[in-house]
Amino acid sequence: MTSSCIVRTTMLCMLVCMCILSFNAQEMKAMHSNLVRKQYLVSEEHVKKVKRLASVQGTSAAEIVRRAIDAYELEQPERLEEPELLQLVSRRLKEAIASTRRANRKVSRALEALSREEP
Repeated sequence: MTSSCIVRTTMLCMLVCMCILSFNAQEMKAMHSNLVRKQYLVSEEHVKKVKRLASVQGTSAAEIVRRAIDAYELEQPERLEEPELLQLVSRRLKEAIASTRRANRKVSRALEALSREEP
């Protein structure tokens, strides 16, 4: 797998995570009140990807498309070059690992305290 393929895959994963994290049920209810039916031609590969994402997230393919459209920013800041993008991903991954370690330490301390309290 080439590094550009890894970068694209990483960006797609980040986009999906952002869509999941930014999902707001009240906004979606409001959006559903004014839905319009449209048809767009997409590749079979895109159809499969949308179906797979919908299955994993337990929602409809239409909802996946709506989330992707909401997450897309037309006026994106300058495109990051591969090294900069890898640095960004690396930094965010390190932050996530550090946060997970802090959470694990808190859980360990809580479990130790609970085990001392047991008769």
